[in-house]
Amino acid sequence: MTPNEVLQNRFPTASALSHHGTSCCERSILWLRMRAQIEHVATRRDPAPYWLQRHFSWGPSLWPIYWCHVHERDYLDCGALAAVHALVFEECGIPALAVQLLLSEKRSEIAHWSAQWLSKDVAPLWICDELVYHEALAVEILGSCRIWDPTEARWWSGLDRNVQSIRISTLHDERGSRTIGGIRATLNKWS
Repeated sequence: MTPNEVLQNRFPTASALSHHGTSCCERSILWLRMRAQIEHVATRRDPAPYWLQRHFSWGPSLWPIYWCHVHERDYLDCGALAAVHALVFEECGIPALAVQLLLSEKRSEIAHWSAQWLSKDVAPLWICDELVYHEALAVEILGSCRIWDPTEARWWSGLDRNVQSIRISTLHDERGSRTIGGIRATLNKWS
């Protein structure tokens, strides 16, 4: 199998945070929703949730991750961050779809990230040779679709980040496609 196939098989769907079905997770979600409303009113110009970077750092995460545990974690990986950011965009009335990406990266970066994950006793399963798995969001604003990277809390200017493969995930097995950064991607299918 190629590294591309290995990672596509390892991550058939975007990450989703777990819910205990009790008030502990509901309180965490409620805090995020209330904070999203406050921040959205305060910063009407750009709907991006930059404020989340003050609360959550990117780094090694053991799964499963429950909503009530996100505030207790020192780090959240890109999948957990994408789930949190998607909730915040949703609360502000902005559609956001999960984007799964396979990116080619420099060996020095990959060695650094692998060491970072292993130092926390977390297997870097999102890395295979020179490819890395990454999750972001496709955010629809004013009729156009943009990529929001929750790990860096920034908009991508396009898909020029060594994208080898992309999959836009929807909750339901929708068909169709979206154009993001000049690339047309089929929904719910790696391309």
